[in-house]
Amino acid sequence: MTEWSLIPQSVAAVATSAAAGAAWRSARASQRTSQDAQRALAVGIAPMLTIEALRWGEPERDQLVVENRSEWDALSVEVEVVLKSGQQFREHAERLRPLILRDGNPTGERVLVDLGEADTRFPTAHDNLASVAVRFWDERRIRRYELAETYPGDPPLTRRLEHIEGP
Repeated sequence: MTEWSLIPQSVAAVATSAAAGAAWRSARASQRTSQDAQRALAVGIAPMLTIEALRWGEPERDQLVVENRSEWDALSVEVEVVLKSGQQFREHAERLRPLILRDGNPTGERVLVDLGEADTRFPTAHDNLASVAVRFWDERRIRRYELAETYPGDPPLTRRLEHIEGP
């Protein structure tokens, strides 16, 4: 075989290599576009959860209520509550659907955490809280969020919401 006979094979190898490189660049661009679209969707469907501490009943009991005030479901909702005494409570809901207004009143699902008999050393249920953490996924499981509140006393509340998993 002469050197001239190797030229077509060399040209084919170079062309194959160039095509592979172009395919890789195209795939990377497509992957970035897909990730950007996924991030935008996650922002659009992020659930907006609220936390409220209540004191009610006879004898009085304290309760923490988590509600979904958005249009999108929250999945795998985990609630952790720590009282100023150090006592801890946990609750879980697989799905938390949004509240719906009926006749001007919100109705629907809530995650309820029973904190036990009211501690009368504190004037309200809210005053008895040390911290609350609520972790949840958006309904497509694109992003997982954590809503955390701490109640050190002064300032009375520190609130933080951040995504902890996903793009």
